Amino acid sequence: MEEYEMTQNIQDVYEAEKMQYPHLLEAIRTGFEQNTGTLPVFRTDAQNLYDLFVENLPEELHQIHNCSNCRRFVNAYGGLVTLDENGKRVPVMWTMEMPKLYKRAVDAVCARIRNAKITGVFYTAEEMLGRAETGQWHHMAVSVPEKMRYVSKLYCASQAEAAKNEEWKMLRNTVETYPKEDILRAIAMLKGGTLTREEKFLDNAEWLLDALERVRTAKHKDEVLWYLAATAKTGYCHFNNNMLGTLLEDIHAGYSQAVITRRFLDKMHPLKYQRPTELPKKQNIERAEEIIARLGLADSLKRRFARLDEIDTIWKPVRTERTGGIFKDVPYREQKSAADTAPVHDVVMTWEKFARTMLKDAVKIEYHVSEKRESYGALVTASVQEAPPILQWDTMEHRNPFCWYVYHGGSLPSVWNLKPNSFTEVEAITLKPCNWQPGFEYQGIGVCLVLKDCYDVRVPNGLALFPETLKKELHEVRSTIEAYSNRNKIEMVDGPNACGLITGNKAIDIILRVTTSYGVTDVYIDRWD
Repeated sequence: MEEYEMTQNIQDVYEAEKMQYPHLLEAIRTGFEQNTGTLPVFRTDAQNLYDLFVENLPEELHQIHNCSNCRRFVNAYGGLVTLDENGKRVPVMWTMEMPKLYKRAVDAVCARIRNAKITGVFYTAEEMLGRAETGQWHHMAVSVPEKMRYVSKLYCASQAEAAKNEEWKMLRNTVETYPKEDILRAIAMLKGGTLTREEKFLDNAEWLLDALERVRTAKHKDEVLWYLAATAKTGYCHFNNNMLGTLLEDIHAGYSQAVITRRFLDKMHPLKYQRPTELPKKQNIERAEEIIARLGLADSLKRRFARLDEIDTIWKPVRTERTGGIFKDVPYREQKSAADTAPVHDVVMTWEKFARTMLKDAVKIEYHVSEKRESYGALVTASVQEAPPILQWDTMEHRNPFCWYVYHGGSLPSVWNLKPNSFTEVEAITLKPCNWQPGFEYQGIGVCLVLKDCYDVRVPNGLALFPETLKKELHEVRSTIEAYSNRNKIEMVDGPNACGLITGNKAIDIILRVTTSYGVTDVYIDRWD
């Protein structure tokens, strides 16, 4: 569109402004709406944009546009941009076709934005940026779509921006410090089977490798870094205080494989990893009181054993119910089960193969209880079902307040009311609660075999609220929450508890007696996949 040509008739300029100004406002609103759909939004250091805008208008319009509301809007938000994965920036307010009268002014503003430096991620809790109307006057302003608004009961938008900007610094430092060879070796070790709970870090390591490749080949390196930091999963940029960061440090320092492995396993010990080693300080308790109150989580700290009838199962035994009729109350003799009469065949397979080939045909499954310690445990849920989510995999949209506990080093069958050297009936099979929906595989992949008449005889203190399973907002007060958890007990419930063998995380060693319509098979499951 050609630049507006000045006319000697000042009145013509005023008339053009009167007609085109509403289109300018609409173009700004439409541009913002279209540009803030899926890409993250960033601040820039573009300064004095409104003065630049006015200077490039026809001189006759300078006084008309001497508006404090529009000035505040353009200077505060006019420099916002989106970035895509390649670092390409787009000014969010100025991309639509502008009226001829304002084209030169908008072009000047966009030129300054294109040359500006990205200074941080942009978050806002406001429903509107700017003030659209004052009396009879209309001003530059945009409505913020609900999906873009930052909503938190704990932190304000500026605090969230500051945290994200720190993540950008940590990511930048990491890609500048560690060469590709270090990251490749970390991935190889995580896949090698010598480390523990590698699923918590492998995806993060592969993401870092991809980030390193993209940054080092990018034309706009800082912009790509900003995009990666803004879109990273929670915690993925915190290499200065997570286990992947310490693994990379040890590799970069030149330690031997044995030393690196020993140091990693020591830090990942179940009783050490993210677990407080001392009682919480008074200030931490006070901060915890504040956070719990703000988030309304007091009732969420109340936990009880989960019942069998409320868990999400992947298998249950086939039970034949007696039909009604005049003889429905006549007692009858149970037929011998296939397990008592059919020959038993032994097979060895992985859990994934078993789940794929045999589980769907099983009408009855029994678990062989050995004499040794096993990872017996219990599923736990919220005592107050409507209490707000406290676990990472529990959301208001998809409620899943279930978690689990096992004893470190395993526990003997007698602790769980089980008889050694016998087969006990499996009443249901469920995935670990963190696997009931995708996205939380880093918490470990596994199953729970719910066993008949199985329950924790001791019921020790502890609510099974572990720091690594809690929502990120509670991380800073995890010592207080764990101290609280350790001083309280899980509430008992009526009916069969969801207790049994909780196993997985790639390691598995169990014997199942499986009854199908074809007979009975003893299946030794020696690994996950």
